[in-house]
Formats: sequence, C-alpha cells, structure tokens
Amino acid sequence: MNTIRRSDLIWAAWLLIFLALEIPAAFGVVPWNTLSGTSWINEHLHPWLRPVLWGFLVGLSTHICFGTNFWKAEGGGIAIALIVHLLWGAAV
Repeated sequence: MNTIRRSDLIWAAWLLIFLALEIPAAFGVVPWNTLSGTSWINEHLHPWLRPVLWGFLVGLSTHICFGTNFWKAEGGGIAIALIVHLLWGAAV
C-alpha cells in the first residue's frame, strides 16, 4: 500500500503541468486563457463541440474510474453524448 507506482508518478506529473499552466492563467498573469475559458469560447463559436467535449469527459471518467480501454470508453462516451444531444434537441 505504501509503494508508489509508475502510474501515480504519471498522474502527479500531469497534475503539476496542469496546475503550472492553469493557476497563472486564472490570475491573468500569463497571456493564455484557462482550460474552462478556452472550452467556453470554443463551445460558443462552434456549438457542435458541446456534445463532443461532454462525451469526451464521460469517456475519460469511465476510463479512469473503471479502468476500461481508453479508446472504447471515449467512443462510447461521445456516442452517448451525441445520442442525448440529438434526443434532447428533438424534444425541445
């Protein structure tokens, strides 16, 4: 239980890289937007990205939580998001 696995180090490295880019952007210290700001801009410029990004996050969550194959989880997440988007749009 006390051993550090390679995947733990990879997750820590990704987290540090993300925070190193995100925190200065949140305070306006650097010339780029935060990830959520960039996503918001792109979703409003290109509405078709909304279900794709939502599906990506569903697939990523499935992959992380259950250890499923990344590409199968992503494909399933995006497919589910597109179906929900189409059904939701048809209901409105």
